Amino acid sequence: MSLDTSIPLQIKTPEFNPLQQALGVAQYRYMNANSNQLQQAVAANQAIGRAIQRNTRPDGSVDLQGAQRDFAADPAAAYNLQAATGANLAQQGQQIGNQGGQISNQSAGLQLQAAQQSHLTQQIGTLLNKPDLSRDDVVNMAVTSAKAYGLPDNIVQQSIANVPSDPTQLKPYLYSKLAALGSPVEQAAAMTPGGGTIDTGPNVGIVNMRPAAGQIGAPVATYTKGLTPESATAPTQIGTAPTGAPIYGTREQFIGQTANGGVVGASPYQTQTSANAADYEKGLTQRATAANNSTHYMNEAQDLMQGVSTGGGASTWKALAEKAQAIGVPQSIVDQIAGGNLGNKQALSKVLMQGAIQQMQSSFSGTGAAANVDAFLKNNPNIDVDPRGMQKMIGFINGMNSVTGKEQQAYRQFVNGGGNPIDFPAKWNTSTTMRAFTGQIQPVKTGTYNGRKVIQYSDGSVDYQ
Repeated sequence: MSLDTSIPLQIKTPEFNPLQQALGVAQYRYMNANSNQLQQAVAANQAIGRAIQRNTRPDGSVDLQGAQRDFAADPAAAYNLQAATGANLAQQGQQIGNQGGQISNQSAGLQLQAAQQSHLTQQIGTLLNKPDLSRDDVVNMAVTSAKAYGLPDNIVQQSIANVPSDPTQLKPYLYSKLAALGSPVEQAAAMTPGGGTIDTGPNVGIVNMRPAAGQIGAPVATYTKGLTPESATAPTQIGTAPTGAPIYGTREQFIGQTANGGVVGASPYQTQTSANAADYEKGLTQRATAANNSTHYMNEAQDLMQGVSTGGGASTWKALAEKAQAIGVPQSIVDQIAGGNLGNKQALSKVLMQGAIQQMQSSFSGTGAAANVDAFLKNNPNIDVDPRGMQKMIGFINGMNSVTGKEQQAYRQFVNGGGNPIDFPAKWNTSTTMRAFTGQIQPVKTGTYNGRKVIQYSDGSVDYQ
Protein backbone atom coordinates (compact mmCIF):
# COMPACT_ATOMS: atom_id res chain seq x y z
CA MET A 1 0.00 0.00 0.00
CA SER A 2 1.46 3.34 -0.96
CA LEU A 3 1.93 6.17 1.54
CA ASP A 4 -0.72 8.83 1.38
CA THR A 5 1.20 12.06 1.58
CA SER A 6 -1.92 14.14 1.83
CA ILE A 7 -2.55 13.09 5.41
CA PRO A 8 -0.76 15.54 7.81
CA LEU A 9 1.49 14.15 10.60
CA GLN A 10 0.59 15.01 14.22
CA ILE A 11 3.21 15.07 17.11
CA LYS A 12 1.80 14.01 20.45
CA THR A 13 2.83 16.02 23.50
CA PRO A 14 4.68 13.77 26.05
CA GLU A 15 2.84 13.02 29.20
CA PHE A 16 4.29 14.01 32.64
CA ASN A 17 5.73 11.01 34.59
CA PRO A 18 6.26 11.90 38.29
CA LEU A 19 8.10 8.63 39.12
CA GLN A 20 10.66 9.15 36.40
CA GLN A 21 11.28 12.74 37.54
CA ALA A 22 11.74 11.62 41.17
CA LEU A 23 14.21 8.98 40.05
CA GLY A 24 16.22 11.58 38.14
CA VAL A 25 16.36 13.88 41.16
CA ALA A 26 17.47 11.00 43.40
CA GLN A 27 20.23 10.05 40.97
CA TYR A 28 21.46 13.65 40.85
CA ARG A 29 21.52 13.90 44.64
CA TYR A 30 23.38 10.58 44.90
CA MET A 31 26.00 11.66 42.41
CA ASN A 32 26.41 15.00 44.19
CA ALA A 33 26.77 13.32 47.61
CA ASN A 34 29.21 10.79 46.20
CA SER A 35 31.29 13.60 44.71
CA ASN A 36 31.30 15.47 48.04
CA GLN A 37 32.31 12.30 49.87
CA LEU A 38 35.16 11.68 47.45
CA GLN A 39 36.38 15.28 47.80
CA GLN A 40 36.29 15.00 51.62
CA ALA A 41 38.20 11.71 51.55
CA VAL A 42 40.86 13.16 49.23
CA ALA A 43 41.20 16.28 51.41
CA ALA A 44 41.43 14.16 54.57
CA ASN A 45 44.08 11.89 53.06
CA GLN A 46 46.06 14.94 51.95
CA ALA A 47 45.84 16.43 55.47
CA ILE A 48 47.00 13.14 57.00
CA GLY A 49 49.85 12.95 54.49
CA ARG A 50 50.97 16.49 55.35
CA ALA A 51 50.87 15.67 59.09
CA ILE A 52 53.05 12.60 58.55
CA GLN A 53 55.50 14.64 56.44
CA ARG A 54 55.80 17.27 59.17
CA ASN A 55 56.48 14.61 61.80
CA THR A 56 58.98 12.47 59.88
CA ARG A 57 62.39 12.60 61.55
CA PRO A 58 65.70 12.89 59.65
CA ASP A 59 66.34 9.17 60.20
CA GLY A 60 63.03 8.28 58.51
CA SER A 61 61.10 7.33 61.65
CA VAL A 62 57.75 9.02 62.39
CA ASP A 63 56.80 10.92 65.54
CA LEU A 64 53.42 9.23 65.91
CA GLN A 65 52.30 11.38 68.85
CA GLY A 66 53.07 14.56 66.90
CA ALA A 67 51.23 13.23 63.85
CA GLN A 68 48.17 12.41 66.00
CA ARG A 69 48.11 15.97 67.39
CA ASP A 70 48.20 17.35 63.83
CA PHE A 71 45.38 14.99 62.78
CA ALA A 72 43.16 16.29 65.56
CA ALA A 73 44.00 19.96 64.90
CA ASP A 74 43.32 19.94 61.12
CA PRO A 75 39.57 20.14 60.25
CA ALA A 76 40.26 18.60 56.84
CA ALA A 77 41.51 15.42 58.54
CA ALA A 78 38.31 14.98 60.57
CA TYR A 79 36.62 12.91 57.84
CA ASN A 80 39.17 10.05 58.18
CA LEU A 81 40.23 10.79 61.78
CA GLN A 82 38.82 7.57 63.22
CA ALA A 83 40.58 5.36 60.67
CA ALA A 84 43.83 7.35 60.88
CA THR A 85 43.76 7.21 64.69
CA GLY A 86 43.23 3.46 64.62
CA ALA A 87 46.18 2.96 62.28
CA ASN A 88 48.31 5.31 64.38
CA LEU A 89 47.50 3.47 67.60
CA ALA A 90 48.27 0.16 65.92
CA GLN A 91 51.71 1.44 64.87
CA GLN A 92 52.35 2.79 68.38
CA GLY A 93 51.41 -0.59 69.80
CA GLN A 94 53.82 -2.26 67.40
CA GLN A 95 56.58 0.15 68.48
CA ILE A 96 55.93 -0.60 72.14
CA GLY A 97 55.97 -4.30 71.36
CA ASN A 98 59.29 -3.94 69.54
CA GLN A 99 60.72 -1.96 72.47
CA GLY A 100 59.50 -4.64 74.85
CA GLY A 101 61.23 -7.26 72.75
CA GLN A 102 64.47 -5.27 72.74
CA ILE A 103 64.31 -4.77 76.51
CA SER A 104 63.61 -8.47 76.97
CA ASN A 105 66.59 -9.38 74.76
CA GLN A 106 68.86 -6.95 76.61
CA SER A 107 67.69 -8.29 79.96
CA ALA A 108 68.30 -11.86 78.83
CA GLY A 109 71.75 -10.86 77.59
CA LEU A 110 72.63 -9.24 80.91
CA GLN A 111 71.38 -12.28 82.81
CA LEU A 112 73.47 -14.56 80.58
CA GLN A 113 76.54 -12.35 81.06
CA ALA A 114 76.05 -12.37 84.84
CA ALA A 115 75.66 -16.15 84.82
CA GLN A 116 78.81 -16.54 82.71
CA GLN A 117 80.82 -14.27 85.02
CA SER A 118 79.54 -16.14 88.07
CA HIS A 119 80.47 -19.46 86.45
CA LEU A 120 83.96 -18.23 85.54
CA THR A 121 84.50 -16.82 89.04
CA GLN A 122 83.58 -20.18 90.58
CA GLN A 123 85.78 -22.11 88.14
CA ILE A 124 88.79 -19.84 88.70
CA GLY A 125 88.25 -19.86 92.48
CA THR A 126 88.24 -23.67 92.48
CA LEU A 127 91.54 -23.78 90.58
CA LEU A 128 93.16 -21.18 92.85
CA ASN A 129 92.42 -23.42 95.85
CA LYS A 130 93.88 -26.50 94.13
CA PRO A 131 97.23 -27.35 95.82
CA ASP A 132 98.63 -29.30 92.84
CA LEU A 133 97.49 -26.88 90.12
CA SER A 134 98.85 -27.74 86.68
CA ARG A 135 98.71 -26.18 83.23
CA ASP A 136 96.38 -28.97 82.08
CA ASP A 137 93.87 -27.95 84.75
CA VAL A 138 93.83 -24.37 83.48
CA VAL A 139 93.66 -25.44 79.81
CA ASN A 140 90.75 -27.81 80.48
CA MET A 141 88.85 -25.07 82.30
CA ALA A 142 89.50 -22.57 79.48
CA VAL A 143 88.43 -25.01 76.74
CA THR A 144 85.30 -26.16 78.57
CA SER A 145 84.18 -22.60 79.35
CA ALA A 146 84.95 -21.27 75.86
CA LYS A 147 82.97 -24.05 74.17
CA ALA A 148 80.09 -23.63 76.62
CA TYR A 149 79.88 -19.96 75.63
CA GLY A 150 80.04 -20.78 71.92
CA LEU A 151 83.35 -19.02 71.26
CA PRO A 152 85.04 -19.63 67.87
CA ASP A 153 87.86 -22.18 67.68
CA ASN A 154 90.51 -19.53 66.94
CA ILE A 155 89.61 -17.73 70.18
CA VAL A 156 89.79 -21.04 72.07
CA GLN A 157 93.23 -21.78 70.61
CA GLN A 158 94.43 -18.28 71.44
CA SER A 159 93.26 -18.73 75.04
CA ILE A 160 95.19 -21.99 75.29
CA ALA A 161 98.34 -20.38 73.84
CA ASN A 162 98.21 -17.63 76.47
CA VAL A 163 98.25 -20.06 79.41
CA PRO A 164 101.79 -19.94 80.89
CA SER A 165 103.88 -23.10 81.01
CA ASP A 166 105.74 -22.08 84.18
CA PRO A 167 103.80 -23.60 87.14
CA THR A 168 104.71 -20.60 89.31
CA GLN A 169 102.93 -18.28 86.87
CA LEU A 170 99.63 -20.19 86.78
CA LYS A 171 98.04 -18.60 89.84
CA PRO A 172 99.06 -15.02 88.89
CA TYR A 173 97.59 -15.74 85.45
CA LEU A 174 94.30 -16.88 87.00
CA TYR A 175 94.25 -13.87 89.34
CA SER A 176 94.64 -11.57 86.31
CA LYS A 177 91.66 -13.25 84.61
CA LEU A 178 89.65 -12.94 87.82
CA ALA A 179 90.48 -9.23 88.00
CA ALA A 180 89.42 -8.78 84.35
CA LEU A 181 85.86 -9.75 85.31
CA GLY A 182 85.53 -6.54 87.36
CA SER A 183 84.99 -2.90 86.36
CA PRO A 184 87.80 -0.85 84.75
CA VAL A 185 88.54 0.73 88.14
CA GLU A 186 88.76 -2.65 89.85
CA GLN A 187 90.94 -4.00 87.03
CA ALA A 188 93.37 -1.09 87.26
CA ALA A 189 93.63 -1.43 91.04
CA ALA A 190 94.02 -5.22 90.98
CA MET A 191 96.61 -5.35 88.21
CA THR A 192 98.85 -2.47 89.33
CA PRO A 193 101.82 -3.74 91.42
CA GLY A 194 101.95 -2.44 94.98
CA GLY A 195 99.63 -2.31 97.93
CA GLY A 196 102.18 -3.03 100.67
CA THR A 197 105.14 -1.31 102.32
CA ILE A 198 108.13 -2.49 104.38
CA ASP A 199 109.93 -0.02 106.65
CA THR A 200 113.61 -1.00 106.91
CA GLY A 201 114.71 2.08 108.85
CA PRO A 202 116.55 4.31 106.38
CA ASN A 203 114.42 3.07 103.47
CA VAL A 204 110.79 2.31 102.70
CA GLY A 205 110.11 -0.53 100.29
CA ILE A 206 106.93 -0.90 98.25
CA VAL A 207 106.04 -4.55 97.72
CA ASN A 208 103.34 -6.22 95.69
CA MET A 209 100.35 -7.55 97.61
CA ARG A 210 98.05 -7.99 94.61
CA PRO A 211 98.04 -11.51 93.13
CA ALA A 212 96.89 -10.37 89.70
CA ALA A 213 99.84 -7.97 89.43
CA GLY A 214 102.58 -10.52 90.03
CA GLN A 215 104.30 -12.48 92.76
CA ILE A 216 103.17 -11.67 96.30
CA GLY A 217 105.91 -9.88 98.22
CA ALA A 218 107.89 -8.98 95.09
CA PRO A 219 109.65 -5.60 95.48
CA VAL A 220 108.19 -2.79 93.41
CA ALA A 221 110.33 0.17 94.42
CA THR A 222 112.55 1.45 97.25
CA TYR A 223 112.56 5.02 98.52
CA THR A 224 115.10 6.65 100.83
CA LYS A 225 113.63 8.40 103.81
CA GLY A 226 114.33 12.11 103.76
CA LEU A 227 113.17 15.47 104.97
CA THR A 228 110.01 17.21 103.95
CA PRO A 229 110.51 20.69 102.45
CA GLU A 230 109.13 22.18 105.68
CA SER A 231 111.46 20.31 108.03
CA ALA A 232 114.44 20.77 105.71
CA THR A 233 114.20 24.57 105.89
CA ALA A 234 113.12 24.91 109.54
CA PRO A 235 115.76 26.65 111.76
CA THR A 236 117.43 24.07 114.01
CA GLN A 237 119.96 24.57 116.84
CA ILE A 238 123.16 22.87 115.76
CA GLY A 239 125.54 24.06 118.46
CA THR A 240 126.51 26.66 121.05
CA ALA A 241 128.91 29.59 120.68
CA PRO A 242 131.70 30.22 123.27
CA THR A 243 129.53 33.00 124.64
CA GLY A 244 126.73 30.51 125.25
CA ALA A 245 124.54 31.80 122.43
CA PRO A 246 122.81 29.10 120.33
CA ILE A 247 123.97 28.48 116.75
CA TYR A 248 121.16 27.88 114.23
CA GLY A 249 121.13 26.41 110.74
CA THR A 250 118.81 24.39 108.52
CA ARG A 251 118.79 20.63 108.38
CA GLU A 252 119.14 20.81 104.62
CA GLN A 253 122.56 22.43 105.05
CA PHE A 254 123.82 19.47 107.05
CA ILE A 255 122.54 16.47 105.10
CA GLY A 256 125.07 13.67 105.60
CA GLN A 257 127.09 15.58 108.24
CA THR A 258 126.09 13.70 111.39
CA ALA A 259 129.09 14.93 113.39
CA ASN A 260 127.82 18.50 113.10
CA GLY A 261 124.21 17.76 114.06
CA GLY A 262 122.93 17.14 110.56
CA VAL A 263 120.53 14.42 109.42
CA VAL A 264 121.43 11.57 107.10
CA GLY A 265 118.92 11.26 104.25
CA ALA A 266 117.85 12.51 100.85
CA SER A 267 117.44 16.14 99.85
CA PRO A 268 113.87 17.50 99.81
CA TYR A 269 114.01 17.55 96.03
CA GLN A 270 114.93 13.87 95.87
CA THR A 271 112.21 13.15 98.41
CA GLN A 272 109.62 14.98 96.28
CA THR A 273 110.65 13.02 93.18
CA SER A 274 110.26 9.75 95.08
CA ALA A 275 106.86 10.84 96.36
CA ASN A 276 105.74 11.60 92.80
CA ALA A 277 106.75 8.10 91.73
CA ALA A 278 104.94 6.57 94.70
CA ASP A 279 101.77 8.44 93.66
CA TYR A 280 101.89 7.10 90.10
CA GLU A 281 99.76 4.02 90.69
CA LYS A 282 97.27 6.19 92.58
CA GLY A 283 97.04 8.41 89.51
CA LEU A 284 96.35 5.36 87.34
CA THR A 285 93.40 4.45 89.53
CA GLN A 286 92.10 8.03 89.44
CA ARG A 287 92.22 8.10 85.64
CA ALA A 288 90.47 4.73 85.41
CA THR A 289 87.77 6.04 87.76
CA ALA A 290 87.36 9.21 85.69
CA ALA A 291 87.06 7.26 82.43
CA ASN A 292 84.55 4.90 84.04
CA ASN A 293 82.43 7.83 85.27
CA SER A 294 82.46 9.50 81.86
CA THR A 295 81.57 6.23 80.15
CA HIS A 296 78.58 5.82 82.48
CA TYR A 297 77.36 9.36 81.75
CA MET A 298 77.71 9.00 77.98
CA ASN A 299 75.88 5.66 78.00
CA GLU A 300 73.02 7.22 79.99
CA ALA A 301 72.91 10.25 77.65
CA GLN A 302 72.88 8.06 74.54
CA ASP A 303 70.09 5.86 75.95
CA LEU A 304 68.08 9.00 76.79
CA MET A 305 68.38 10.43 73.27
CA GLN A 306 67.38 7.09 71.73
CA GLY A 307 64.41 6.83 74.09
CA VAL A 308 63.23 10.37 73.31
CA SER A 309 63.53 9.72 69.57
CA THR A 310 61.53 6.50 69.82
CA GLY A 311 58.85 7.83 72.18
CA GLY A 312 56.13 5.72 73.73
CA GLY A 313 53.32 5.84 76.27
CA ALA A 314 53.05 7.87 79.47
CA SER A 315 55.08 5.37 81.50
CA THR A 316 57.91 5.52 78.95
CA TRP A 317 58.06 9.33 79.06
CA LYS A 318 58.01 9.26 82.86
CA ALA A 319 60.95 6.83 82.94
CA LEU A 320 62.87 8.96 80.42
CA ALA A 321 62.21 12.07 82.52
CA GLU A 322 63.57 10.31 85.62
CA LYS A 323 66.69 9.28 83.67
CA ALA A 324 67.16 12.87 82.46
CA GLN A 325 66.76 14.25 85.97
CA ALA A 326 69.29 11.74 87.34
CA ILE A 327 72.07 12.97 85.03
CA GLY A 328 71.41 16.66 85.66
CA VAL A 329 69.19 17.80 82.76
CA PRO A 330 67.50 21.18 83.56
CA GLN A 331 64.06 20.80 85.15
CA SER A 332 62.27 22.68 82.34
CA ILE A 333 63.40 20.07 79.81
CA VAL A 334 62.68 17.24 82.28
CA ASP A 335 59.07 18.49 82.55
CA GLN A 336 58.71 18.57 78.76
CA ILE A 337 59.99 15.01 78.50
CA ALA A 338 57.61 13.86 81.25
CA GLY A 339 54.69 15.35 79.32
CA GLY A 340 55.77 13.75 76.07
CA ASN A 341 55.91 17.15 74.37
CA LEU A 342 59.62 17.79 73.91
CA GLY A 343 59.49 19.98 70.84
CA ASN A 344 63.20 20.58 70.19
CA LYS A 345 65.30 17.46 70.56
CA GLN A 346 68.40 19.38 69.45
CA ALA A 347 68.13 21.45 72.63
CA LEU A 348 68.23 18.26 74.71
CA SER A 349 71.21 16.97 72.73
CA LYS A 350 73.10 20.23 73.33
CA VAL A 351 72.34 20.15 77.07
CA LEU A 352 73.52 16.52 77.31
CA MET A 353 76.75 17.28 75.45
CA GLN A 354 77.46 20.31 77.64
CA GLY A 355 76.84 18.14 80.70
CA ALA A 356 79.19 15.48 79.31
CA ILE A 357 81.93 18.07 78.77
CA GLN A 358 81.56 19.43 82.32
CA GLN A 359 81.48 15.92 83.79
CA MET A 360 84.58 14.88 81.84
CA GLN A 361 86.53 18.01 82.79
CA SER A 362 85.58 17.56 86.44
CA SER A 363 86.42 13.84 86.54
CA PHE A 364 89.83 14.17 84.86
CA SER A 365 90.82 17.38 86.68
CA GLY A 366 94.05 16.83 88.59
CA THR A 367 94.89 13.58 86.77
CA GLY A 368 97.55 12.92 84.18
CA ALA A 369 94.88 12.79 81.45
CA ALA A 370 93.61 16.37 81.92
CA ALA A 371 95.82 17.56 79.06
CA ASN A 372 94.33 14.91 76.75
CA VAL A 373 90.82 16.14 77.58
CA ASP A 374 91.82 19.75 76.89
CA ALA A 375 93.37 18.77 73.55
CA PHE A 376 90.25 16.82 72.52
CA LEU A 377 87.95 19.76 73.31
CA LYS A 378 90.31 22.18 71.52
CA ASN A 379 90.22 20.01 68.39
CA ASN A 380 86.40 19.82 68.60
CA PRO A 381 85.37 23.39 69.55
CA ASN A 382 81.69 22.98 68.59
CA ILE A 383 81.17 19.42 69.72
CA ASP A 384 78.04 20.33 71.74
CA VAL A 385 76.17 21.19 68.50
CA ASP A 386 77.89 18.64 66.26
CA PRO A 387 75.35 15.99 65.07
CA ARG A 388 78.09 13.38 65.57
CA GLY A 389 79.37 14.96 68.77
CA MET A 390 78.05 12.25 71.06
CA GLN A 391 79.69 9.50 69.00
CA LYS A 392 83.00 11.43 68.95
CA MET A 393 82.83 11.85 72.73
CA ILE A 394 82.10 8.15 73.26
CA GLY A 395 85.00 7.24 70.97
CA PHE A 396 87.36 9.49 72.93
CA ILE A 397 86.28 8.08 76.32
CA ASN A 398 86.56 4.49 75.05
CA GLY A 399 90.04 5.35 73.80
CA MET A 400 90.91 6.78 77.21
CA ASN A 401 89.73 3.56 78.86
CA SER A 402 91.79 1.45 76.47
CA VAL A 403 94.93 3.59 76.88
CA THR A 404 94.64 3.51 80.69
CA GLY A 405 94.40 -0.29 80.63
CA LYS A 406 97.47 -0.56 78.39
CA GLU A 407 99.38 1.89 80.58
CA GLN A 408 98.62 -0.20 83.66
CA GLN A 409 99.91 -3.35 81.93
CA ALA A 410 103.03 -1.57 80.68
CA TYR A 411 103.71 -0.15 84.16
CA ARG A 412 103.46 -3.61 85.71
CA GLN A 413 105.87 -5.11 83.17
CA PHE A 414 108.26 -2.17 83.59
CA VAL A 415 108.58 -2.37 87.39
CA ASN A 416 108.55 -6.19 87.42
CA GLY A 417 111.48 -6.04 85.03
CA GLY A 418 113.48 -3.95 87.50
CA GLY A 419 112.66 -0.49 86.11
CA ASN A 420 112.49 2.55 88.38
CA PRO A 421 108.90 3.92 88.53
CA ILE A 422 110.36 7.43 88.29
CA ASP A 423 111.51 6.66 84.74
CA PHE A 424 108.23 5.14 83.54
CA PRO A 425 106.20 8.30 82.61
CA ALA A 426 108.82 9.50 80.13
CA LYS A 427 109.02 6.02 78.60
CA TRP A 428 105.23 5.70 78.37
CA ASN A 429 104.73 9.11 76.76
CA THR A 430 107.00 8.07 73.87
CA SER A 431 105.22 4.72 73.37
CA THR A 432 103.31 3.95 70.18
CA THR A 433 100.05 3.77 72.12
CA MET A 434 100.37 7.29 73.57
CA ARG A 435 101.69 8.87 70.37
CA ALA A 436 98.74 7.39 68.47
CA PHE A 437 96.24 8.49 71.12
CA THR A 438 97.55 12.06 71.13
CA GLY A 439 97.55 12.25 67.32
CA GLN A 440 101.33 12.42 66.84
CA ILE A 441 101.14 9.44 64.46
CA GLN A 442 98.27 8.22 62.29
CA PRO A 443 97.13 4.66 61.44
CA VAL A 444 97.84 3.71 57.83
CA LYS A 445 97.15 -0.04 57.73
CA THR A 446 95.35 -2.65 59.84
CA GLY A 447 95.49 -6.43 59.89
CA THR A 448 95.41 -9.47 62.16
CA TYR A 449 98.13 -11.71 63.56
CA ASN A 450 97.40 -14.81 65.67
CA GLY A 451 93.87 -13.55 66.24
CA ARG A 452 95.01 -10.09 67.40
CA LYS A 453 94.36 -6.81 65.61
CA VAL A 454 97.55 -5.15 64.36
CA ILE A 455 97.82 -1.46 63.42
CA GLN A 456 100.71 0.06 61.48
CA TYR A 457 101.25 3.81 61.92
CA SER A 458 102.67 6.58 59.76
CA ASP A 459 106.10 6.39 61.41
CA GLY A 460 106.39 2.67 60.68
CA SER A 461 105.69 1.54 64.25
CA VAL A 462 103.26 -1.32 64.93
CA ASP A 463 100.80 -1.77 67.79
CA TYR A 464 99.10 -5.02 68.79
CA GLN A 465 95.58 -4.55 70.16
